[in-house]
Amino acid sequence: MDALVFAPVKQPRLEAMANAGCDYKFYPNMGTYLPNHEMDGYMRSCGHFAVGGARGIWDEEMSALSGEAPFDAEKAERLANLLKETPLHQYYTNSLVAMKSPYFYSSGGYSCLCEDVLWKDVEEVMKMGYDNVELLKRVGGLGLGECQGKVCTYVTGSIISSQKLITFRSPLYPV
Repeated sequence: MDALVFAPVKQPRLEAMANAGCDYKFYPNMGTYLPNHEMDGYMRSCGHFAVGGARGIWDEEMSALSGEAPFDAEKAERLANLLKETPLHQYYTNSLVAMKSPYFYSSGGYSCLCEDVLWKDVEEVMKMGYDNVELLKRVGGLGLGECQGKVCTYVTGSIISSQKLITFRSPLYPV
């Protein structure tokens, strides 16, 4: 083996949706944050539609269908049937089963690689009473590095079951 590539987070990109005022929530059974949306992708909190990866769909066919489903009842039905075979079906049927975060490797590991923040550093800040990701960022330095919190805040939020992450600010992608 020449290389092993491991991506700890397969997470919908919430930055643009959060900046547009769309609500999202942490779902521990999937270890992910999802925008609050209906089967057709409509998000009542902001009046927009979430499609594809933004709503946690990683399959290319289903992703394309999700862009057409709000405007085509036949494609919406096809998408709904395909989604029944995925973990997202639990989201739509409100049959979520709680479990621990899949991202917690060990208490000796890193929480933020970019800024060299260890999980024990996060635990120390939490002992001071700072118990959400935004406050952990401000007090503990988490999420201030090159990735702008696009990875570590999701992982840390998942581990502590935080309902909200950081306040995403422009630029939405690292420069």
